[in-house]
Amino acid sequence: MAEAEEKDRRFWAKIDVDYFDNSKIDELSDAGQLLHLGLILKAKKQQKGGVLSARLCKARGDAALKELMDGDLIHKMDARTYQLHDYGKHQTDDANISETRSKIGQKGAHKTNHENRQIYVEICGHCQQAASDGEEWLKHAELGP
Repeated sequence: MAEAEEKDRRFWAKIDVDYFDNSKIDELSDAGQLLHLGLILKAKKQQKGGVLSARLCKARGDAALKELMDGDLIHKMDARTYQLHDYGKHQTDDANISETRSKIGQKGAHKTNHENRQIYVEICGHCQQAASDGEEWLKHAELGP
């Protein structure tokens, strides 16, 4: 049997292949573009919803940061913090990923342990939903614990 491949646990940021075609990005200098990309990656790594320290935001100099602010790509929250524009709309932080994985796992466990075995478990939310939806497998299901 083939050896199972280890899962890649690195964080990944979503960057559209048309990133550099966006007019806001196209108008930035090279330093501004690099700063923006770097901040997206740092925000993903830090998992703070796109909130970054002023120190990080000034990594490529005040001029590059000013370009991002003028282009509405980053917003100053206070003297020490900035927020990437629409970060939450485009990126998924670890908490959301964990929640999604948990829901998928619960659905899989329900399918394996209840639906495939045709056992209705009263305290299972998925079984309750299946009953209200009138799913076919419930017509021959046993009542579980």
